[in-house]
Amino acid sequence: MLGRLLNLDSVSKGFAILAWMVDIKGKGISLHSCRHIGATQTLVAGSDVRTVAAFLGHASAATTLVVGQVVTATQGRAVAGDW
Repeated sequence: MLGRLLNLDSVSKGFAILAWMVDIKGKGISLHSCRHIGATQTLVAGSDVRTVAAFLGHASAATTLVVGQVVTATQGRAVAGDW
């Protein structure tokens, strides 16, 4: 229904069904990996870690820094031209 909170189990089950329908479930793509992709892209776009942590609901920015390490490594490769 519109205007109500989503049931997380229903969202996860719905994603699993869609992933199966489009044949991506066996490729390691999950609803949680989509969350990581979103966080990574937000950091790459220049958002600060604290803002991303708040958006993800992390109690500490340190949790988000795990994703930030990926961004830092990617930026280092880009500067070095190691694509």
